[in-house]
Amino acid sequence: PDQGSMMVAVNVSFQNNGTKPYWIHTIKADLDTSSGSFSADAASPADFGRYFQAFPTLKQHAIAPLEREAKINPGASAAGTIIVAFPVTPDAFANRKSLKVTIQPYDQPVPLVLTK
Repeated sequence: PDQGSMMVAVNVSFQNNGTKPYWIHTIKADLDTSSGSFSADAASPADFGRYFQAFPTLKQHAIAPLEREAKINPGASAAGTIIVAFPVTPDAFANRKSLKVTIQPYDQPVPLVLTK
């Protein structure tokens, strides 16, 4: 409270409809608000326990982490939580214009972009 910063747990899911495995290289999130745009890399799943202990509300709807290096085979799906932090107030986050998660694979030039 009163720190002007938000740490957010975001659940994402997608299906690999391609013909080869999808290897996750990087995961980031972009937030667009009336006061500006912000970008954040997803936190390491190794830090989730520490964040959940410090901020129990983060864990409320969290599922297993979506991890870098994960392999999603053709026809398979992936679902997981990422944690990101943005330098905005809770009100600015609640009234955001958009929240976008970008998953960049290793061997494909175009990333997967999920927008809410």
